[in-house]
Amino acid sequence: MAFYDNHNIDEQYQKMRKLMAELETEIYKFIGKTKNKTASVRARNALKEIRKTATSLRNSIIKQRQDNSSEY
Repeated sequence: MAFYDNHNIDEQYQKMRKLMAELETEIYKFIGKTKNKTASVRARNALKEIRKTATSLRNSIIKQRQDNSSEY
């Protein structure tokens, strides 16, 4: 399968998946039996990074769509 990824969409998507996995770990540390308070800080920071990555990914998708439309 060939990809036409001129705007690093796959790289950003993989980063998003990694951040989501990290967020899940921190959430369960925070709500688990130990009630790890520092995990809540790490979870909030992960959410901030997810938001930045999602915005960047969204913009890259828009640019890629425009590039794909201009080729036809």
